[in-house]
Order: sequence, then structure tokens, then C-alpha cells
Amino acid sequence: MTDLAQRALEQSLVKLVRVTPVSKITIGDLTRDCGVSRSTFYYHYRDIYDLVGQVVVARFGVVIGKDRGQGSWPEGLRRVMEELRRDEVFIRNVYAGVDHNKARVYLMEQGENLMYGVAHQEAEAIGADDEAARGVAHVYAFIFVGALVEWVSEGMERDIDEVIDDLRTTLDGSFAHSLANWKLRNDRGGKKKR
Repeated sequence: MTDLAQRALEQSLVKLVRVTPVSKITIGDLTRDCGVSRSTFYYHYRDIYDLVGQVVVARFGVVIGKDRGQGSWPEGLRRVMEELRRDEVFIRNVYAGVDHNKARVYLMEQGENLMYGVAHQEAEAIGADDEAARGVAHVYAFIFVGALVEWVSEGMERDIDEVIDDLRTTLDGSFAHSLANWKLRNDRGGKKKR
């Protein structure tokens, strides 16, 4: 029953968000739409934004997790952007209805996790430590999250290949260089905890 209730709530949210911004949807709207009780909702989620986060991770996390190698990030980002554009109304209504600061924190967590996978592989290849991988992942998450948020906030109108080409042109080869700089600093005893 638990999985069924969660799936029902997730499907109702997606359905309702396609016609209404998240900020206008109540828990009563959700529970009426899918036929579960308010207590069932609160058993699974703290609030609507907790449910929104779960739905976004479920829908886009699979796409994000496919490509974690440095060379594959352009294709991974392309797939994420195409998936966002494919469900543009859902994304616009989520974006219009969420606290952008909370969304930024959430996106940074997801972005850092994704970038850490890339940075960790590269760090191992050159003998850099985990601190280097985490530091580089943190900085690159800002870049990718910033690019995505800007693209969404501007209505997803800019050509995806153009966005990716700008990022590729700017960042090509910089992962390895950044990790090498971190390794050099750490090897000299300049480690600083973030």
C-alpha cells in the first residue's frame, strides 16, 4: 500500500502541476485527486515541496545518473535539458511555485553529487585525494546548476546545443587542470577544510 500511495500522490502532483503552479496546489487538492488521506500524505512527505523534490529526482535523476565520465558530461547535460524541455509546462509550474533559494540548495546537492562522480574518477587517475574531488565538484556544480537555472528561468528558449557548446568551449580540459591544482596545493601541505 505504501508504494501505491506514494505513486498515486506523485502522479497526482504531476497531473495537477501541468495546469497549476506548485504554490497554488494544496495537500487537500492532492489527496482528493488521488483518493488518499491527509495522514497518508504526511506519513510519506513533510510538505508539498518534499513531494516535488521526490518527483523531480525520480523523473530526472535517472537521466542525470547515466553519464558520469568527464567526456560524457555534454551528452548527459543534453539529455537532462531535453527531458526538461519535453515536460516544459511541468518544469515551468514547478519553477514558478518554489522558493528559488531552497531550489538552489537542492539543485546544488544534486549537482555536487553528479559532479563528484566525474571528479572522483579524474582524481583517482592523477592521484589526487578525495578533498580535491569534492572541491572541484563543488565549483563545477555552481557552473552547471547556474547554466540550467538560467536556461529554465529564461523559458528554455535558447538552443540546447548552443548552451552546451558555450560550456564545452569554456570548460574543455579544465577538470584535469583544476584537480592538478588541488593536488599540488594539498601536496605542499596547503590543505584547508571546507
